[in-house]
Amino acid sequence: MVPPLLEIRDLHLKMTTSDGPAHVLNGVGLSVARGEILGLVGESGCGKSLTGLSVSRLVPSPPAHYPSGEIRLDGQDLMTLSERRMRALRGRRIGMIFQDPGTNLNPTMRIGDQLVDAALAAGRHAPDLLGPGPARPAARALAAEMLERVGIASARQRLNAWPHEFSGGMRQRVLIAMALIGRPDLLIADEPTTALDVSVQAQILTLLRGMVADRGLGVILITHNMGVVARTCSHVAVMYAGNVVETGPVAAVLERPAHPYTRALMAAIPGRNTRRGALKGLPGTVPDLMAPPPGCRFAPRCPRAKAACRAALPATCRIGTGHEVACLDPVAEAADA
Repeated sequence: MVPPLLEIRDLHLKMTTSDGPAHVLNGVGLSVARGEILGLVGESGCGKSLTGLSVSRLVPSPPAHYPSGEIRLDGQDLMTLSERRMRALRGRRIGMIFQDPGTNLNPTMRIGDQLVDAALAAGRHAPDLLGPGPARPAARALAAEMLERVGIASARQRLNAWPHEFSGGMRQRVLIAMALIGRPDLLIADEPTTALDVSVQAQILTLLRGMVADRGLGVILITHNMGVVARTCSHVAVMYAGNVVETGPVAAVLERPAHPYTRALMAAIPGRNTRRGALKGLPGTVPDLMAPPPGCRFAPRCPRAKAACRAALPATCRIGTGHEVACLDPVAEAADA
């Protein structure tokens, strides 16, 4: 069996705030294979972005503290590496696309200069990336090549453009080019299509799928959009209040959701025949992680909760091929084992 590219094991993250400590990741476990796009979904505040940032070790410490857990990239535990060794991996083996291209591109620097800086940083840890000649001309040529690969016409001329001269979709393509310029093995895409119109969103997702097919990347796609997951991802993990509550192949999880939270998320999606007033919202809110409820964190909002659910965190059980759920009372019709 081929080992996964990325494996997160029992990851706990605590944050020190002005109001007290918050246990924001509570034993997260995930894996991503090469050539796989894993969708990471859940409400805002469930820990999706912090999970992605933790892989790159970009959560500042303090206030962050990891009491336990492992993040293994090709078997190497990133949690044991020094900051110097992590800098060698960021951009080179781990690429990251952040949420908002409007705030993650420097408005005072030309597009080309920002891409060249990213290429030079990656090239310091991978001499073969820029070749044996002068580094800056090679980095600029690579920047133009990456702009062309992400679908920006007249790439060499557009290197001289400023971020404000690009549309939102074009700026998002620049961020993708920046994340991929070091030829990483793992890409973390944190809501890369937020605030983009539907046609541009489709182009960006098609671009990501093409990069995965061409390069064999492993991708974590963080999103709120179940439609994006259904069209783009091969596997999905559902997070709630710092816990992964259900994982599996997209078809299994979306067609036969077993956890009550996953079922609630699916029920909240409007369909073609949904009539006004018929949409089912999920009552309540994500719990305060400075004082989370005992046992299953979803129990206060769960219509199937029992006394045992509030007593202890449920263990993860397998209910089908690759389909796992952390629930004491998973929905019976979801099981296909």
